[in-house]
Amino acid sequence: TRRPSDLIFSQEQKPFEVEILLAQVGEEAGQNELYRISFDGTIFQEQSFVVIGGRSEAILSAIRQGSGNPLPNLQAAFSLCVRSLRTATDHDVSVEGLEVAVLKRQQVGRKFSRIPQVDFPALLS
Repeated sequence: TRRPSDLIFSQEQKPFEVEILLAQVGEEAGQNELYRISFDGTIFQEQSFVVIGGRSEAILSAIRQGSGNPLPNLQAAFSLCVRSLRTATDHDVSVEGLEVAVLKRQQVGRKFSRIPQVDFPALLS
């Protein structure tokens, strides 16, 4: 049986909806694993790229329409993502408000690396 609190929780927007991205960088490209965990605990295995957060479906659709698989380099991927974000939100998104990171297979230890905002203009040129 459902309690009234169960019904409210399942129908109303939660105050802190958090999505988690989990990535494993394999020794070779075919060994990569990419998972998105939604706010309700559902796990989705993703391929190549993933979008999380607000308007993620619209942004993902714009990326799929504009991408070749795989993208040739970081500059092409960054430009595509910024264009897709702008298209999906219907306004000019400032790159200064973005937080960007990459996974580097060749990096020893931790494979995650943030891209400094000072590098953004070069990636967009």
